[in-house]
Amino acid sequence: MKELKTLTNKEIGLVILLICLVKTVFLPLLLLMAPWVIRNWNRLGRIIPFQQDMYAGYGVKQSEIFNIRILALLGEDGSVSWEKKSAASFFSIVTYKTSVWQLPDEIKKDTSLLKTLLNYRRLTLRCRTTNSRKSMTP
Repeated sequence: MKELKTLTNKEIGLVILLICLVKTVFLPLLLLMAPWVIRNWNRLGRIIPFQQDMYAGYGVKQSEIFNIRILALLGEDGSVSWEKKSAASFFSIVTYKTSVWQLPDEIKKDTSLLKTLLNYRRLTLRCRTTNSRKSMTP
């Protein structure tokens, strides 16, 4: 039979440090994340421990991602459509009526860009309205 090796003081210190690290960092993290992970498993059928992508695992449509990218090209944040002052609210089917976002002066001065952007807005709102009506019908 092999004899067990005795641990040095340095090795004992590392074991104690590892145990403390698990108790103070990993165990609380596990307890905090467990409800979210369980919710994701129940709703989505998969484990998403932290964040799947920039949209945190939520079902974001391609058209919404396209809007976010268009607005990013204009230097605007397109991810907060619920904020009335954001450019995203101007293009959102849910908040476009209450949006207070104003087109930047640079866009207003460029009539071609202004016309294109407003046509794009009309088109996206019309498409989303049509799609939302279709999804409501049985």
